[in-house]
Amino acid sequence: MKINYLKISGFKSIQNVELKDVSSFMVLAGANGTGKSNFVDALAFLSKVIDMGVNKAVSGFGGVENLIGPKHNSGNISYKIEFEIEEQVYQYEISIFLNNLISRISSESLKILKDGQIIFDSDKVREKLEVNQESNTSGDLFGAGLLGALGGLIWSELKDSDQIGKDIINGVAIGIGLKLLTDEKYSSDESFLRQNKEFQGLRNVKIFRIDPFTIKNRRSTANNPGKLNRDGSNIAAVLEKLEKDNELREQIIEWMSVIVPEMQELSVQTQKVDDSKGLFFEEDSGNRFPAHMVSDGTIYALCLLVAVLTRVKQPGITIIEEPERGLHPKAISELIGFIREHVNPHHPIILTTHSESVVRSLELEELYFVSKSQGKTQIKDVRKSGVDKNKIPLDTAWLTNLLGGGLPW
Repeated sequence: MKINYLKISGFKSIQNVELKDVSSFMVLAGANGTGKSNFVDALAFLSKVIDMGVNKAVSGFGGVENLIGPKHNSGNISYKIEFEIEEQVYQYEISIFLNNLISRISSESLKILKDGQIIFDSDKVREKLEVNQESNTSGDLFGAGLLGALGGLIWSELKDSDQIGKDIINGVAIGIGLKLLTDEKYSSDESFLRQNKEFQGLRNVKIFRIDPFTIKNRRSTANNPGKLNRDGSNIAAVLEKLEKDNELREQIIEWMSVIVPEMQELSVQTQKVDDSKGLFFEEDSGNRFPAHMVSDGTIYALCLLVAVLTRVKQPGITIIEEPERGLHPKAISELIGFIREHVNPHHPIILTTHSESVVRSLELEELYFVSKSQGKTQIKDVRKSGVDKNKIPLDTAWLTNLLGGGLPW
């Protein structure tokens, strides 16, 4: 899922942010409080809305006030996103009405383009199905007439699409039809994309805010081995499961030795006292240490490696907050190189940072500066600054405000 265009409005300080020609590896740099976390939270909220419905998503974020600000009881959040899947372009728009009593999707649309031509438009599908529903005078409570029209409409829309496009059209049309059958029209809790497994990339957005203190706590019993928790607290359990995947395990150890040169081996042991998983590190000297005796930076680097390597093979977006924490500038450069090597158009990676070392390691197209004016977040594409990286390092340009995106403090 390669993102070409993104516009977000109404989410906290993200009142009107528009990005074009978005890089698959995107780094948001800026001072504290400018809205970097608000931007990535806005993406995570959209993902939850599509995956589980509006009201569960609102509840998961702690309520309406955590989405539009404490001074507001209601408001609208809207998204417009253009992305590519297998050489077809998808233009998706959604507007979400938020209220302390009940929230809902107020409008939603999807267009599919091939060779610059629109081959599917959800608004037209909706109009045709509504006409059919309104003309149905048979008293059919189960909507057999609507379902028949839906089937015919789907077939008519499939002729110019590839298989992935056909699956998406089928899911979207069925989603619209089900809403009409239940008399929900467009004001709904669920997105019509929820019926679509092909939109996994939009539903699979995860933010990692690694907490080394929790991981190093010897009484931690986070043993869920399925997926790495957003704070990294179950890293030992995840690594134990990955021991069966020799290729992935070797990749993790190889990159750990690059980022933390003294580190040569990792192991996991079950603790006898409470059956929790204990993480141990071995240096090239042969010394072996439990997790609570190694540096925060070492823990942080390990969690980021596991987060990226276990996610990038499936569609989605991985977001990492402040990857530089506790790391030497040389290690930061290696970490950025690792992420750049593993990012791909189907799985973009977004970082937030206020580190000069991270900025120094980037290319122009990877860097976006975040600032705030009159309470509103602004995001600037550094490619528009006119700075030549070959003449002046990006971190120097940032510190002297040559990039025009504000200073890092």
